[in-house]
Amino acid sequence: MESHMVPSSHLKPEVAIHIDVMESYIRQKFLQHQSVTSIAKVVAKEFPRTVPSSFKSILTKTLPIYAKMKMVIEDHLEIAYNLIKSDICPACMYQNLNDASSPLCVAFEALSRQRKGNARGLDEAGVFVSTCAHHGFPLFFMSMRGGESYVYTLSIINQIKQQYGTNLAVFYDVACRLKPRLMQAFEDLKDIPMAVPVFHAYSYGAVCQSSYHPRLVPFGLTDAEWLKRLWTATGSFSSQTKYPGPNKRKLTLTCAFNVFKDEKVENINIFFKK
Repeated sequence: MESHMVPSSHLKPEVAIHIDVMESYIRQKFLQHQSVTSIAKVVAKEFPRTVPSSFKSILTKTLPIYAKMKMVIEDHLEIAYNLIKSDICPACMYQNLNDASSPLCVAFEALSRQRKGNARGLDEAGVFVSTCAHHGFPLFFMSMRGGESYVYTLSIINQIKQQYGTNLAVFYDVACRLKPRLMQAFEDLKDIPMAVPVFHAYSYGAVCQSSYHPRLVPFGLTDAEWLKRLWTATGSFSSQTKYPGPNKRKLTLTCAFNVFKDEKVENINIFFKK
C-alpha cells in the first residue's frame, strides 16, 4: 500500500493493482453499471499479453475489499478532522421547519397484512431507503426481512432524528396512516409537518389531499420523488444483489448509493444557482 498498490491477497500476493486503476474500476462498476465480467473482458482485450487469466477472479475479490477499505478510511477521516458526516445532506444541516401538522386522515387503505410476507427462498425481502426529499441526498437504508411495514419507517426516522434532531419534515406514501404511529413512537415529533409525495398525492380523496398534499403543506415545489430517481439510477444492481450473501449485498448497495450521493453533492451548487 505504501507504493499505492492494492494487493490481490494479504498473505502472498502475486498481483497488485494501482489505486488509481482501482478507482477507475470502481467508477466503471458503480457509475457506468458494468459487471466485473465486462470490466475484465475490456482489460483483457486492451492488455492481452500482461493480464493474467485469473484477472476476473482477482478483481472479484479485490474490488469489494478496496471499496470497504475506502469506506473505513473515510469514516476515520471524518472523525479525526471533524468533517461533515457522509450520511448528512450538506444542504439541509440547518433546516428550520416547525409548523404544526394538519388534522389526521386515516381513510387511505395501505400496508395491509395481505401484502406482508417474506420472499420465498431469500433471507432478505428488499431494501428500505430514505433520502433528503429536497436535494435527493441518500440518508439511511436498511434490509427488509418481510413486506413493507411501519417498523422500517419508524426505525429510519429514529436514525434521522438522532442525526438531525427533531427539526424534521416527513414525506411518506401513506403519511396519513403513519402519523398516529409516529406520534405514539416519538412524542417530540408529534407536530412535524407531513405530506405525501406528488406522484401519490392525487390518488387520495379531497379530505386527504387537504391535509397531506405537498402543494398545500409548506414544502414549496418539492415533489419528494427522489426515491424513484434513486432506484432508477441503481436498478441495474438488482440482479447482482438478489442472491449474494448479505455482506456483499450491503457493500454493493452502499457503493452504489455513495456514487449517487456524490453526484448530489457535486450538483448542490447548481441547485442554489437556480
